[in-house]
Amino acid sequence: KGCNVGDCGACTVLVDGTPMNSCLLLASQMEGKAITTIEGIANKGELTPIQKAFVHEGG
Repeated sequence: KGCNVGDCGACTVLVDGTPMNSCLLLASQMEGKAITTIEGIANKGELTPIQKAFVHEGG
């Protein structure tokens, strides 16, 4: 569970390649933007190093 105030970073997504806390964004602000979640950076079903770090830390 995240903090819902942008402190913990658990909800970080890439918006047009820039990391942002999704808990601080409105859906209406994202129109026309490319949004990538942590799940979206997987390659051929293999976890990336950052995904492995999230798993290791319980995220």
